[in-house]
Amino acid sequence: MGQRFFQAVGCSSCRQTGYCGRLAIHELLLFDNSLRQRLQSTKDMFKLQEFVSNQLVTMQTDGLEKAAAGDTSLDEVIRVTCDGK
Repeated sequence: MGQRFFQAVGCSSCRQTGYCGRLAIHELLLFDNSLRQRLQSTKDMFKLQEFVSNQLVTMQTDGLEKAAAGDTSLDEVIRVTCDGK
């Protein structure tokens, strides 16, 4: 069965926005020994970039996880992470 997402519904408490308070989404790259070794040994920038991109949790990924958990809406994640694209 597919993932279920929720849509924001407004009320008088949230001024009809569907959101109350703030929820941060984060971009995270753990700087561990594996990354340190790659930085020291890899001369090829493309290989290094590929390694880093596999280790990186992007803001969009974090936001999608929070939308899937029902903490925010998919529309809001797209609005704040897609730069109008």
